[in-house]
Amino acid sequence: MANGSGTAGDIATWVGAIGTWIAGIVAGVIAYQLYRRDKFRPTAKAFRDQDRRIIVQIVNEGAGIGVVSDINLLPPAHPRQSVEFYNWEIGGKNGKAQRLTPFTLPGRSTAQLVLLPRPGMPFEGIRVRVDYGDGSDSGCLVIVPVSGHLYGTTSIPDHSKS
Repeated sequence: MANGSGTAGDIATWVGAIGTWIAGIVAGVIAYQLYRRDKFRPTAKAFRDQDRRIIVQIVNEGAGIGVVSDINLLPPAHPRQSVEFYNWEIGGKNGKAQRLTPFTLPGRSTAQLVLLPRPGMPFEGIRVRVDYGDGSDSGCLVIVPVSGHLYGTTSIPDHSKS
């Protein structure tokens, strides 16, 4: 062709090449999403009710199993090792001060843990940090105050029966 435009074969080659690139990009995005879905992807939130209970909810948004190894209450401007002491609420009752036994959190499941801070502990600036078994943590979570009483008690999913 004298005007420099491509032939039908040239156009088909370009369309095929572009289509191949688009298919490759879509396949890559799908593979990445499947990879993320199969991982342990925890998110944590902390709430405080008027009864001075702190409820920590941990949701595994991924399909993989992970470990929750510790929960800490941190004072304002805390050094890494500084923690506030608390008791667990288990079955609606004060479970006394004891260390958290690490537990696994299956994919797409939720754990709720209720902490009872020591009497007189001020809440201003207190944060929660959830440590995971792989060495990562939730970062310092702000405790969101809510009006009224939050219902529920400590519940950790038991996947040993499945």
